[in-house]
Order: sequence, then structure tokens, then C-alpha cells
Amino acid sequence: MVMKITITKRALEAGISQGFLSNILCGRRRPHYKTAKKLAAATNTDPILWLEGTPEEIRQAILKPEEAAA
Repeated sequence: MVMKITITKRALEAGISQGFLSNILCGRRRPHYKTAKKLAAATNTDPILWLEGTPEEIRQAILKPEEAAA
């Protein structure tokens, strides 16, 4: 349940759809650079992670410590 809430929240923060973020997390899609910058800002990560990271690395990035503990 935490992951779904996190996906929804992160997608809203980055200004993208939940479905697009889900596709990124499953490895079916890669964001354009502008979108990667928005995702990086929303998750305090580097845009390179969103452009070149594995789906597992990206999933870990969207879970902030306070949400991972919940």
C-alpha cells in the first residue's frame, strides 16, 4: 500500500501521470531529460538515475526514509 501511495505522490510532485511513473518503475519506459529533472527534484536524486538507472534503483529512490519506515 505504501508503494502505491508513494507512486501517486511522486507522480503528482513531478507533474506526470501515475501510469507513466509506473511504466518507468517496471522498466517499460524511460523519461525524457526534462521529465527526469522533474522526477529528480521530487525525489532529491540525480536525473541520471532516471535516465540510466535500473528499475530497482529507481524504486529505491522514490521511497524516502520516513515512508520506508511506515
